[in-house]
Amino acid sequence: MGRGVWDVLHHLGLGWPHGGGSIDMAAADDPFLVAKLICIRNEARARVKKFPGLRYGQCVFNAVYFEFPFLVSSAIGTDIDPFNHDSNVEAFLEYVYGAPEK
Repeated sequence: MGRGVWDVLHHLGLGWPHGGGSIDMAAADDPFLVAKLICIRNEARARVKKFPGLRYGQCVFNAVYFEFPFLVSSAIGTDIDPFNHDSNVEAFLEYVYGAPEK
């Protein structure tokens, strides 16, 4: 992939629930990655609206957990765990989708 996961996340504004950035399918050489990250963002935003007691980082964590439970579990309690800190969403998604093996 020409651009890293971080570049795609930044471009799409996926780190925060109200992040900026336009959704541009040409943002990366891997349109499937872009589409996946958009789905995660949209699912997390929808869960935050439906369940106001949940934070964005929790919703991102839960959305990704269903796809990669073992990989996501390895991030629990680390400095990239977004469950307790929304500011860790970018690093978490970089870890999951930038990891060489799933």
